[in-house]
Amino acid sequence: MLGLGRPFMLELRGAHRSALPAGGLEALQTQIAQSGVVHVRELRVTEALVQSLIKEGEDGHCKDYRAVVRLGRDVSQVELDALGRQCPVDLAQLTPLRVLHRRSHASRPRSVYALRATRLAPRFASLDLTTQAGTYVKEFVHGDFGRTSPSLGDLLGCEADILQLDVLGVRPARESAQPPPPLPPLPE
Repeated sequence: MLGLGRPFMLELRGAHRSALPAGGLEALQTQIAQSGVVHVRELRVTEALVQSLIKEGEDGHCKDYRAVVRLGRDVSQVELDALGRQCPVDLAQLTPLRVLHRRSHASRPRSVYALRATRLAPRFASLDLTTQAGTYVKEFVHGDFGRTSPSLGDLLGCEADILQLDVLGVRPARESAQPPPPLPPLPE
């Protein structure tokens, strides 16, 4: 995982205990880390009011991502630099095909607030982008058969496909004009 990841809530229904023993959250966090499957941090118990405030505030956030993309033609760094100057980019996103079975069919206006692209090879690039919460980033890259417009492929005039996507973090929307801060170097 890169960055700080994504916040989440977990509701325990029908729990046999109403409170955790002292040190219970820390022990749970350690046990989860030892699984090697996911990493969690800062676990805490919340009240229903906090949960509703988090859900209400989702649209007031922006999300930072890093993606590795494959492009349908050789693209120069100059072309990639021009992408960032086009921001903010307003998108029209229909519900993606991959989630249509569980989400209502709707058109959602979303924004890419900031984008920084780095050429990795003639047809590969790394994207650091900041988007409005709720933006389908995979579909922004490949266009989802025209269901997201414009897509990265539209902006570059070629096919584009996403190879890797990481959530770097979530920030208040007022910080959306800047691309994600640089990541620290990877540990040896």
